[in-house]
Amino acid sequence: MHKEKTSKFDHPMRQRFHEMVIEPLLEANFLRFYILEINGGPSAALYCYNYDDHVYYYQIGIDPAWKKMSIGLVLMGKAISASFAEKTKEFDFLRGFESYKLKWTSDTRNTFALEIAFGVRAKICFALLALRRQVIRNLKDVTKPLPQ
Repeated sequence: MHKEKTSKFDHPMRQRFHEMVIEPLLEANFLRFYILEINGGPSAALYCYNYDDHVYYYQIGIDPAWKKMSIGLVLMGKAISASFAEKTKEFDFLRGFESYKLKWTSDTRNTFALEIAFGVRAKICFALLALRRQVIRNLKDVTKPLPQ
């Protein structure tokens, strides 16, 4: 597939992680890959985890040439149908409130992180990480396009 912009998968450590876990997870039947082909070639791919009768959406990739045709939604629908055909109890979109998720469900869950710092260095590190997260959130708010 073609890349339109940078991806979380571009980081070498993340790539190595997935390279290490994909084969054992496939052998254990813990992964699901759904691929939508158009004109004989892949146009969208969905990467999910499968565990304990639940499918967990992880990542989707879409060929930019087809993005305006909503093929991501088409593939998502096919993946959800295939999951339930396998007797899956739940298709979980995981965290985040992206609008496409709300096309499939109105149920959401909150995600919480518990950070415990032992020692002054750890407290400083956590404080700096919290500041970094806040700056990133603020930058995202500032860079959002204005409604027209």
